[in-house]
Amino acid sequence: MLSFLTARQTGVHDPDRLRRAESTRRALSLELNHDRDVERIHGNGVNSIDIEVIERRYMLSGGSDGVIVIYDLENTSKKSHYTCKAVCTVGRSSHYVHKFSVETVQWYPYDTGMFLSSSFDKTMKVWDTETLKPAEVFQFEGNVYCHHMSPIARKHSLIAVGTTDPKVQLCDLKSGSRIHVLQGHRGEVLSVRWSTRYEHILATAGTDSRVRVWDVRRASGSLFSLDQHNGDESRTSSETVNTAHDGRVNGLCFSHDGLYLISTGTDNRMRLWNSATGQNTLVNYGKVTNESRKGVKFTVSRGCGPELVFVPCGSSVAVYSLHTGELVTMLRGHYNNVDCCEFHPDYQELYSGGKDCNILAWVPVLRQPDIEDEGVGCTRSEAEMAFIELTSTAVRLYDEWLKDGDPRTQDWLLMSSPLPQTIIISAYIYFVTSLGPKLMENRKPFDLKKVLLVYNFSVVALSVYMCYEFVMSGWGTGYSFSCDLVDYSHSPQGMRMAHTCWLYYFSKFIEMLDTVFFVLRKKNNQVTFLHVFHHSIMPFTWWFGVKFAPGGLGTFHALLNCIVHVIMYTYYGLSALGPACEKYLWWKKHLTTIQLIQFVMITTHGAQYFILDCPFQYPVFMYIIQLYAWSFLLLFLNFWYHAYTKGKRLPKVLQNATKVENSNNGIFHSKRD
Repeated sequence: MLSFLTARQTGVHDPDRLRRAESTRRALSLELNHDRDVERIHGNGVNSIDIEVIERRYMLSGGSDGVIVIYDLENTSKKSHYTCKAVCTVGRSSHYVHKFSVETVQWYPYDTGMFLSSSFDKTMKVWDTETLKPAEVFQFEGNVYCHHMSPIARKHSLIAVGTTDPKVQLCDLKSGSRIHVLQGHRGEVLSVRWSTRYEHILATAGTDSRVRVWDVRRASGSLFSLDQHNGDESRTSSETVNTAHDGRVNGLCFSHDGLYLISTGTDNRMRLWNSATGQNTLVNYGKVTNESRKGVKFTVSRGCGPELVFVPCGSSVAVYSLHTGELVTMLRGHYNNVDCCEFHPDYQELYSGGKDCNILAWVPVLRQPDIEDEGVGCTRSEAEMAFIELTSTAVRLYDEWLKDGDPRTQDWLLMSSPLPQTIIISAYIYFVTSLGPKLMENRKPFDLKKVLLVYNFSVVALSVYMCYEFVMSGWGTGYSFSCDLVDYSHSPQGMRMAHTCWLYYFSKFIEMLDTVFFVLRKKNNQVTFLHVFHHSIMPFTWWFGVKFAPGGLGTFHALLNCIVHVIMYTYYGLSALGPACEKYLWWKKHLTTIQLIQFVMITTHGAQYFILDCPFQYPVFMYIIQLYAWSFLLLFLNFWYHAYTKGKRLPKVLQNATKVENSNNGIFHSKRD
């Protein structure tokens, strides 16, 4: 804070730099305010809310029950816990109330004395706030999904209206009549939005998967139709030409400066467009859950850097960085789907309404004082303050780091945090190195012949299945075996690869049973450091792979590993059958060769990243894979030398002893991959 003030005094920063920084901090720290309630008036879901721009004090809401409510957001009681009361209501007892669901409400941009509402009763009404009577009623032939009046217009007073009719209706507030229609959509119009930069520019979206941009001064009207593929004919079919989404487009919003347009669709995608050129900026927001058959009202922050977009996502409000697509946080508090949200730019607060009939207030977390001496009569030492600063910084960096993860995998088993797997791995290490041997010290070894038989062939079956999935999700259906990048889309192939990576990660926990069986059979000489290290580090490193890069060239070693597992666990399964199958295990000596070939292929394939100009999304994984592969390649070469090269120079009895010694030292058994 002091650094901002000093920089402002010296002229290093512009006067608004501190305001932007604090606004951004507040917007990024929103949480549900349990001390502020919004009086519950609606008997059904809240479809739309709007905060007037004159005093920023009054909020308008419209619900599925046809009721319209005006709230006073100011804390007139001056108490810490208070309720935003309803100033007035157009309820069911009113003669002028809408007969059906109110879909959109909006304050008149220049005066709180008037507001607009549109409804499924096929009307849009212009209300006098003083009398709560409609000053004008516009009647339409179909249900009205949305309307919008330009927040900056000075030369016109047009209201754009979207209905079940594909034609966009333009109503003139001055003349009180419908003066024009915009033709171009082929289905119901679910969202309309005037530009916040140019008063004659209008964007509309509908069930035909299209978003059209219009200049209402032109006779033809339509400037262009947004194309999600940016005109790339190789990626389009005849059905998807000039479509913005692959489903209904039910939400539009311009950025505060009007340079960008944001759209949402029922294909669970949100897209950012250059409003001047109609170019898709290709920002990846991940999956944005959207199952609404009507319009979705979302909003963009103001006065923040970077800008944030708040969008309903199921029963939560998802907060994204507008220009990077990063998921900042999820605001959870509603009991049912959220339909609308509105940002208060003066205080960086957010209000959201949903099908649970509630309107919730989300407020910034207050900045902690530099010195806290409440109740103790003394200040904290510099060491304590430094420790608090260090831990808070660590927590912040940890949260920011996790936010970079793949949003597709964040809710999968064990993927929300590395803590659960750390506990499992720690328990595994403690059991196989300390607790297990102590428990078995005075016991006879368990006879696990049948268990091992089932276990080994089960791992074979799982490895075969994972091989098939890796091949079908990329390595046999499009990967080039060169610079293959991670596909972060929700396409069937991209999701299939992500699921396969998670299954491979989970299989590493199953393979920990190898060591557990050694302990239960009192084969403690096979529980070597190398063996335990391998089974501990594999799931730990693969958690990061699934979290950040589930796919691409970083999964080649997993495919090879699955192939090797099919061979090796088949050998172990046949070995468990006993001496009867020993004559069929002549190929045991070739297992080490197979291991060596595996690591040579992994190091050779991974070396392409360092030779070619490959823009792999997470280069650190390639360094880890190379380090891991080279380490085990050297270990296996060392085993090969002592068992098959150096050992051949010794007498036959010593050759066998050398192989047994190497095997018991864990080189062969410790690394089944």
